[in-house]
Amino acid sequence: MDLLLNGQPLSVDEITSESDLAELVELLDAECGRNDLTIVKIIVDGNTFSPEDKESLKKVKILDHEKVEIEAQNPMEIVREGVETSSEVLPYFKGISDKIINALRLGNVKEAMDNYMPFIEGLTWLSMILQYLSLGYAGKTLQKTTEESRKLLLSRFLEQMGGLCVACENKDWVTMADILEYEFPEIFDSAGKFLGEIAEYGRES
Repeated sequence: MDLLLNGQPLSVDEITSESDLAELVELLDAECGRNDLTIVKIIVDGNTFSPEDKESLKKVKILDHEKVEIEAQNPMEIVREGVETSSEVLPYFKGISDKIINALRLGNVKEAMDNYMPFIEGLTWLSMILQYLSLGYAGKTLQKTTEESRKLLLSRFLEQMGGLCVACENKDWVTMADILEYEFPEIFDSAGKFLGEIAEYGRES
């Protein structure tokens, strides 16, 4: 079995026939952290897994497969990739939002909650990109107008995300659907335009 970290062979003595991907990620997290790296993707025989999807990782026995590739990035790489892929990622999470709205309007709370956690992961991703944008694009974000736009967008985003989480905790499905339907589309559109401009700057610089 080939085990690779960023394309380089990796040896982990603790792996046994019962070891799963969740255990591997846990073992590597500390080592990656010491090198200012974060695991962002796991590929097993061509199938991609998120390091956040613990339940799926627990089902995959490492030694049952021929090749396990771990991809880890530093903060600058994470921010830059997030910005470059935002034109694809944001519409994807907008689609998840629409599924939640439709399910809540029809009273199908279980279906809505099945989509809620992936959606929250998307919001967390967007929050991180906006908060740490300067790590990947210092020159651009130092410009006054760009920095003001970033702060305003982040403030609006965090306000609505907080309201969404409170509504969910209170099981206030009407308010939750309203926030998703009437507040987040504008935020997604603004984020898409803003990050698109940053991505264009990155390609030109």
